[in-house]
Parts: sequence; structure tokens; C-alpha cells
Amino acid sequence: MSNYFGPIDPYVLLPVAALGSMALVLLLNGIVMWGLAAGVLAGLLLAFDSWANRTDPILQRRRNPYHRTRPPYRYTRY
Repeated sequence: MSNYFGPIDPYVLLPVAALGSMALVLLLNGIVMWGLAAGVLAGLLLAFDSWANRTDPILQRRRNPYHRTRPPYRYTRY
């Protein structure tokens, strides 16, 4: 499961908290469908942010420190 999700960005917690509190207020006032929709939207936003911040398994592989690479191309004037 850790391959699919990564760390949660702290800046996404502000809109998630706002949507979650709005969902709670809507549910307590009896507007169930809109409250559930706001709660689901908050959860989807949190899941999308965690998915977007996942680590790429290709980048996690260590490079061989003894692997020789070609030196950078240098332009020389004649």
C-alpha cells in the first residue's frame, strides 16, 4: 500500500479541514446528502494529494557508484 500513497502535504490540510467542518455542520443540520458529498470530497482531496506525493520506484533504485558515464560535451573552437 505504501507504493500507491505517499506523505500528506501539510498545505492540503487547510482545505480538507474546511470541507470536513462544513460536512459536519451540514450533517448536524440535517442536510445529509450535501454533508456526505462534502465529506467524500474532502477524503478524495486528501487521497489525491497523498497519491500525487508518492515516491517513484524508479528513482528509489540506487545508482551504481562505479558506473562510468560519458563526460559532458564541451564545445571547442578551432
